[in-house]
Amino acid sequence: MQINMDLLNSKSVGNEMWEIVCNTFQKDVIFFLFNRFIKSSDDSITDYQNESKINNRVSEKTKELCLENKSLKSNLETQKKDNLQKDNKILGLQEQLNIMREQNSLSITEAVNTNNAAKEEIINLLKENINQLTDNINELKSDHKIELNDYKLQLSELKTETSTKTSYATGLIGEQRLIELLREDNEFTVKDTHGTSHMGDAEIVYNDFKICIDAKQYKTTCPHKESTKLMEDVEKHNYDGGVLISWDSGIYDPQTSSKIKDHLFYKNINGKPFLFISYASTIPDSLIIKSIKDLYDNKLNSESLNIIQNNEKLKEEFTAMIVNELKELDASDKNHKINMRRNDERRKQLNSILKEYNLSSKLNSSSNSSSNINIVTEICDILTEIKQEYTSQRNSIRDIKTYIETYSEKHSKKYSKFTESDLKKALTQLTIESEKKNGKNYQGKQRKKDTITYAIELSPDHLN
Repeated sequence: MQINMDLLNSKSVGNEMWEIVCNTFQKDVIFFLFNRFIKSSDDSITDYQNESKINNRVSEKTKELCLENKSLKSNLETQKKDNLQKDNKILGLQEQLNIMREQNSLSITEAVNTNNAAKEEIINLLKENINQLTDNINELKSDHKIELNDYKLQLSELKTETSTKTSYATGLIGEQRLIELLREDNEFTVKDTHGTSHMGDAEIVYNDFKICIDAKQYKTTCPHKESTKLMEDVEKHNYDGGVLISWDSGIYDPQTSSKIKDHLFYKNINGKPFLFISYASTIPDSLIIKSIKDLYDNKLNSESLNIIQNNEKLKEEFTAMIVNELKELDASDKNHKINMRRNDERRKQLNSILKEYNLSSKLNSSSNSSSNINIVTEICDILTEIKQEYTSQRNSIRDIKTYIETYSEKHSKKYSKFTESDLKKALTQLTIESEKKNGKNYQGKQRKKDTITYAIELSPDHLN
């Protein structure tokens, strides 16, 4: 940019000193140009100074990197030497290991041979023990078979005798059971009256209180006529009270003709106390005796005596007896579980030994045979528990199997799974004969003559 100096007024103020006089626009132009000149000069000086510093710094850094590189190279060489020494040491150790293996190979072989010989000796000893046990088992089986045949013969004779019994003879069983129960208590004076008309099965005197007692052995609900007959016998012979006992079934109320719900049921009829005991077989003998004695207390309180269905005192005694019996059963179950657990642990140990010495295959057959024997024995126990003395039903093998399974589930009984073949073995052991004979099963269904059925009585009440 060119400035016209003629426009500027200047005057000398000294040697080489001038005072410039100008207007505002001229002043701004001059300052602008002057500032650009100053800035351009400063930038040139800075770039020159920085270039020198940069070169010095590069030189210093290069020296440092060279020294560091030399140090790394030296370390690398040292590391290579160490690795070489370690490789040589590894080779030396491997050679020593090979030498030790060769030295110990003979010892290991001798130890293995010695161990195998010891195992062979133990196996031979176990085989001898097994053979001896097998001989003992066979001998016991032979003896057991002879005894079993004798028992079967005896049972067959007993069954022949039992099969000739009439309904009257069956009733005598319940009556005899009643007499034996009453005579266990010294406070009762007992008189057997089952052969005398209209006097029940027994007459007892307790504290000058005379009671007529009748016992029944029905498989279904005791008929209404039996409870009515008891009322008539009490009135006819002027007894102080009456008791009707049904061992394996319920009883009808003589006044309402409805089935009595409670197992122990007191009722005042014509001013006299009566006791009706249903399913007496399931009630402790001590509670039956106590309930009969309570008739005397009911006589003393006859003014306020009404129908007594829920005697709280009796319920408490009944509950206490049941709880005690449950505790005894729980204790028995606990001991049984402990023995079962111990047997399982011992069985595992023995099986482990057999497996170790490859003997398990030789004992599989005997083990399975023992298991089958246990299952058959278990079925025999259940059948003995549930079957009735009389035999009016004809049940097929499937009927009996279904009944056992249902009964066990209803009463929370543990049982092993069994086949119809196992059940047939159990029925044979109990000498329960089978034949193609028609009749009704425990459910009331007719079984045809061309179907094989068994003469075994199964109560439907046990499934309720």
